[in-house]
Amino acid sequence: MTTARETPGVDEGPAADLVGHVARLFFEGQLTKVEIAARLRISRFRVARLLDQALADGVVRIEFRDAPAQDRASGRAIEERFGVERCVRYAFERAAALTNPKLTLVHKTNVLLYAGDLWSRVVAEVGVEFPGVEVDYNHVDAACIYLVEHPQRYGVIVTDNLFGDILSDLAGAVTGGIGYAASANLNPARSGASLFEPVHGAAHDIAGTGKANPLAAVSSAVLMLEHLGEAEAARRIARAVQDFDGDVAVLGTDGVTNELLGRL
Repeated sequence: MTTARETPGVDEGPAADLVGHVARLFFEGQLTKVEIAARLRISRFRVARLLDQALADGVVRIEFRDAPAQDRASGRAIEERFGVERCVRYAFERAAALTNPKLTLVHKTNVLLYAGDLWSRVVAEVGVEFPGVEVDYNHVDAACIYLVEHPQRYGVIVTDNLFGDILSDLAGAVTGGIGYAASANLNPARSGASLFEPVHGAAHDIAGTGKANPLAAVSSAVLMLEHLGEAEAARRIARAVQDFDGDVAVLGTDGVTNELLGRL
């Protein structure tokens, strides 16, 4: 499967100026998280990451020695061109649909020489088929800085699973909170099921309290409708989420849901 994670963010134009302004107000202590979420929930940038070939599913070796100080552990990620190209092609397709088409490969090519080379070659080769898409590259550590300082530079980020897991959470945090970030675990070939869920996962500690923020779950439904070809329904729900300006802590789960229904 290829994972494409989408978070409320910025694409271009006035949105870019707004993000810079809001970030300054936040760091100066002039905005609450609720106010930030309301101001930034205006557009999206996207993180597309490869899910089925990852360090978590790779080769792990642990050696226990007589002395704990001599223990050793290693982990290897095995990535194949088929999976990388499928993820990269999907990312280019999403980038091409943007008003200002741009794709950024994020990796660590100066350290992970061979894996980084595979991703770089695939991006360069597939990019020939999308001449209208601007292509850029960032090391993952630099991308973490840019996502905080200058997120409007991104349209679609494409990367592997490990880096994508980190960046998708960071992207959600800097654009209003991870409670607003949606994700889609996609099978681009549609030969199997796809899974749509909030980036934040479960919140067992508040189950049944009516405090959960439903916006990420609703936005995940938007991604599902887009995947199913229901573009108009997806657009209407996405607009309802983007226009929502209430306080989730005050309204609670039911209050937010009812307000969204009223906007449809």
